[in-house]
Amino acid sequence: MRSLSIRERQLGTDHPNVAASLFNLAALYQNKNTQRHPEALQSIQRTIQIYERKLGTEHPNTQAALSWLQAIREASL
Repeated sequence: MRSLSIRERQLGTDHPNVAASLFNLAALYQNKNTQRHPEALQSIQRTIQIYERKLGTEHPNTQAALSWLQAIREASL
């Protein structure tokens, strides 16, 4: 969270590097030991929003985030 906060301050809240931090945060939240699905879902959704705006829907990072969103949804069932 601290790293995310620093990146947001330095780069702005809509920067692809902020999205990368959010993606990593979602992975940590989704970890089998933590299983914090709501937080993971919130992080990955924000990641997708940023990537779609800045990189486009077909970019590999956007596609990876969309795949991760599906995995989070399936794990939270």
